[in-house]
Amino acid sequence: MKFRIMPFSLLLLSALVVQSCVEKEAEAPKEASRYVKVEQITNGHSNNQMVFNGKVEERSLTSLSFRVGGILQKLLVNEGDYVRKGELIASVDKRDYQLQVDTRHAQYMQAKGEYERYKELMTKSKIPENTYEKIESAYLIAQSTYENALNQLKDTELRAPVSGYVYEKFTENHQAIGPGQPIISILDRSSLEVVINVPEDQVLALNKGAKNYLSIRKIDVIDVPVTLSYISGKAGNDGLYKVHYTLSNKDNSNILPGMTASLKVVTDKAHGVVHIPNSAVFLNDNKSCVWIYDETTQAAQKRVIAIADLRSEGALEVLDGLQKGEYIITAGVHSISEGQKVKPIKPISSTNIGGLL
Repeated sequence: MKFRIMPFSLLLLSALVVQSCVEKEAEAPKEASRYVKVEQITNGHSNNQMVFNGKVEERSLTSLSFRVGGILQKLLVNEGDYVRKGELIASVDKRDYQLQVDTRHAQYMQAKGEYERYKELMTKSKIPENTYEKIESAYLIAQSTYENALNQLKDTELRAPVSGYVYEKFTENHQAIGPGQPIISILDRSSLEVVINVPEDQVLALNKGAKNYLSIRKIDVIDVPVTLSYISGKAGNDGLYKVHYTLSNKDNSNILPGMTASLKVVTDKAHGVVHIPNSAVFLNDNKSCVWIYDETTQAAQKRVIAIADLRSEGALEVLDGLQKGEYIITAGVHSISEGQKVKPIKPISSTNIGGLL
């Protein structure tokens, strides 16, 4: 077997190529840090209030209809009228129903008289028991039929089940209507609802122990007490929970359904609050988040926060998630990823215009 010996010059060339690759790999540049604008949290304070925007809604909008059909004879209200509970709203032609009552009453009286005679005979054991049972059954049927006729006659009148305002009319006088056909709707404004939408990071702060106040500044309604009614058991597609508050409107008849309102929640426990620019906040999985600048790792870390309010100067009031002394990234937050290396932009000194020194 013969072996070929590689020339020395070829061996030397191979060694130089390997060394060059190693040196290039060692000299490969590290991941470049991205320059970002940061701001230190310095304005921490204590607060036990949250303010939400909401809308006033009716608690009761009732459609009224007759249990019987016929020709609408009297419709006594118009849209916007105020009606009291028990007030007559409308009536249908009673003629056929009155005739039915008269007929059923005559049948009932005949059956009743016969029943009473047979009952006396039964006590004296002068008739078979099954004969008495047939007479008794006929009497009970006649009684029930007569009572039903009386109810139908009574149902020719439609009365308001609650006090409120006529919201809408669906028919007019002299039209034929059927049982269950809506005639009008009544809006009960004595008890209204205030509905707000709350993110999950704030909904747990709402509880029965909190004090809640409604304000509608356009009509000079300020800090009217309202009561927490219920919180929806599931968030909507937008990740928000609907929270309902009850408003007694007996002394504030100028509050109307559909009005935009603000609702202040004063909790029973103060929370640490900081203010940050709104440019620092972004949404992730329907949660409010910021990027924290970690001085140790010099990287961006995502943090979920709870926003309490939008302040007039454009800053956001943060209820939870940030601590005094931390650094947050305040610009370009939508193009940063978790763990990305970042480097704060140094503020320009007032004595070093243009950063030339």
